[in-house]
Amino acid sequence: SFLQLLDAFFSRVPFRWWGIRPAALLLAGGACSEQKVAAYPMDRETRTLWAHKLDYDVYRNERDRPMPVDAKMGVFLDEYLPFHPDYDRLKLTPFSEAEAYSPGLRRFFDFLERERGAGIVIAAHPHSRYEDRPEDYFGGRPVVQGKTLELVRKAGFVIAHSSTALNFAVLFQKPVVFVTTDSLQRSQRMARSIQAMAAWLGKTPINVDAPLGVDWERELTVDEKAYARYREAYIKKAGSPEKPVWQIFSDHLKTLKA
Repeated sequence: SFLQLLDAFFSRVPFRWWGIRPAALLLAGGACSEQKVAAYPMDRETRTLWAHKLDYDVYRNERDRPMPVDAKMGVFLDEYLPFHPDYDRLKLTPFSEAEAYSPGLRRFFDFLERERGAGIVIAAHPHSRYEDRPEDYFGGRPVVQGKTLELVRKAGFVIAHSSTALNFAVLFQKPVVFVTTDSLQRSQRMARSIQAMAAWLGKTPINVDAPLGVDWERELTVDEKAYARYREAYIKKAGSPEKPVWQIFSDHLKTLKA
C-alpha cells in the first residue's frame, strides 16, 4: 500500500537528515529490544537502561495476591479481528470477516468443552464493542472486558492467536493453545504472526476449520525452557532491576550530574 511504501522510504532516510538528534538513552525491555534500534534515532553514544515491559509491572502488582486457579476454565484472548478499529485508521482490509471467523472458533470451543469438561470465557479486546452488535459471536459464552490479567491468572489454560496479552500467560506459566482459521491462514500477516508466536512457546497452531484431533497432553503442557526464552527476549532481561519501570528510570536520573 501507499502507506507501507511511505514508511519504507522514511525508515531508510538517516534521522540526521530530518534534523533529529540521536537519543541519549534507550529504555529497553526484553533482549530483543536491541534488535529494533535501527527504527529509532540512536548512535554509539546512546546508552541502554534495562527495565522491562509495562506488563511486568502489572504482573508484579498482582502475583502475590491470593487467587484460586480453576483448572477447568479456559480464557480466549480476543483480538477483535473482524472489527478492529485499526483497519479503518490504517486503511487495511480485515484479516477475516466475522462470517468466516466465528463459526470455526465456536466449533472449537464446543469441542474443547466436550473433550475436557472445560468452560471458556472470552477476554474481550480493550477496543471491542460487542455490546453494540446484535450477533452472538461466541456461542453464549461470557465476554469480559478490562480484566484480562485476572482471567489469565485464574484460568487453567489460555487460547490465543498472537495477542500481546500472551505476556501474562507466560508470566503466570499458563499452557497456551494456539488457534487459527482458514481465513486467517489466507492473511499472510496474521498467519506469520500466529506461527511465530506459537513457535516461541513450543507449539503448533490448530486450524479450527479443519478436522479436530488434538493431543491435549501436549497442548496443556508448559514448555518451561521456551517460556523462559520468551520472557528473556520480550518481557524482562535477566538481571534487570526488580522494580517498577518508573523507579528504574528515576534511579537512573539520580545518577546523572546536575
